[in-house]
Parts: sequence; C-alpha cells; structure tokens
Amino acid sequence: MTKTSPLRTRRLEARLDPETDDLIAEAARLVGQSRSSFVVASAKERAETVVARGDRTPMPARQFDALIASLDQADPAPRLAAAFAQERVFERV
Repeated sequence: MTKTSPLRTRRLEARLDPETDDLIAEAARLVGQSRSSFVVASAKERAETVVARGDRTPMPARQFDALIASLDQADPAPRLAAAFAQERVFERV
C-alpha cells in the first residue's frame, strides 16, 4: 500500500538575500532535500512549535504544585461573605 501525498495547491514565495539563499541551499543539500521541500518542512516545524506554545503556559514543576495547592486553600473573602449576608434586592418569582 502506498501513501499518497496531500494535494499541494498553494504557493509561497519569498525574497532572499544571497547569503540566506546559499545557506538554505547548502542545508537542503546536506539533508538530501530540494530547497523547496527543505523550506516547507522547516517552516511547518517552526509553525507547529509556535502554535503549540500558544496553548501552554510553561512553569517549573514546583511553581505548578504550589499553584494547585493554593487552589485547595479556603479564602475567607470577607467582602464576598458580607455581600452574601445582605438581604436580597430582588425576589424570585
């Protein structure tokens, strides 16, 4: 069974300075890819990393544990308790 590639219908163009173009060409040659394949694979990898980081807030394990422990601590919230103790302004019907 052969795996088919997704249909590529979109085009991406970029203007490069000669040094960047030479660097990309050399890197593509070293990994045995065409320049186009190398650029697309590199851009896709970077995009996946950026998008994944958008869904996370990294923090050290000890800080995370302290955060979770603090959620289990009761907060007296005196202003909230006072507001709750007041007579209701509206009545349910």
